[in-house]
Amino acid sequence: ERSSGINAEYGVPRCVWNVNCKARADGVGYVGDVSTTAGGFTCQNWSSNFPHPHGYNVGDHNKCRNPDATADDIWCFTTNLFKRSDYCSVRTCDLKERKFDYESPDEY
Repeated sequence: ERSSGINAEYGVPRCVWNVNCKARADGVGYVGDVSTTAGGFTCQNWSSNFPHPHGYNVGDHNKCRNPDATADDIWCFTTNLFKRSDYCSVRTCDLKERKFDYESPDEY
């Protein structure tokens, strides 16, 4: 969410990637809102160990990620007892979308 162009913790302009696509083919760094896999499964919340226990600390959400950069694409654990994980489908950004979006305050 972009409520302000300033990073509250550091007081500097915030850079925001386009979250409707992934900057890298493997999805590392993707912070979008996709929470359903390519196979149609709902993603399990990363802070939950049910139904699939895991050791990832990705946050309190169920969005697709590539948390340790070892997978070929973004993925998630699913809420289906019989499907542990699945890849998610998000397009790769084209070059013009890979720029930073600077939202600077007027005084800068």
